[in-house]
Amino acid sequence: DIDPVSGVVVTAGATQGIFSAIMGLVDPGDEVIIIEPYFDCYVPAVLMASATPVFVAMHPPNWTFVEEELRSAFNENTKAIILNTPNNPTGRVYTREELQLIADLCIEHDVIVISDEVYEHIAIASLDGMFERTVTVGSAGKTFGMTGWKIGWVYGHPELMKGIWRAHQFIVFATNHPAQEAVAHAFTLGSAYYEEYQ
Repeated sequence: DIDPVSGVVVTAGATQGIFSAIMGLVDPGDEVIIIEPYFDCYVPAVLMASATPVFVAMHPPNWTFVEEELRSAFNENTKAIILNTPNNPTGRVYTREELQLIADLCIEHDVIVISDEVYEHIAIASLDGMFERTVTVGSAGKTFGMTGWKIGWVYGHPELMKGIWRAHQFIVFATNHPAQEAVAHAFTLGSAYYEEYQ
């Protein structure tokens, strides 16, 4: 269950949500694991937070990461991992076992997950022990096929959301009100919208 008052921040799209999450939760000198290939906004945001990106490669042709390479990326300086499934640009969807491995490593090393879920709802936050350490980012533009609406959201445990809200308030003051109303209505449409969407 998500607290609608203290557990959600409405953002000007998912990119701004990711930026707010990084700026609000990552400190100078921290390390952030980024699985590559990756969406282009991750690294600049980490660098602007004066943190260090640590890369873990997915290997073609199946775009899978090697467990030991992922394990070796975690250390006492690791603050967060950015998770993107289905992955942009490869389209790779992580398996339940891969998500559990990431969850286990995050719990072991006390690491936050910034989960970019704009293309699908595959919630690592639902795994045991992960809600309090996962920030989930969504996008109306992707969910409803309305590119340009620039309404996104970040949700998670209220303790994580405090940092995101503090960064968000100085990045974007407000988002487009008519689009917020449209997105709120869109969430009431039920599954028929998707069944008829071609």
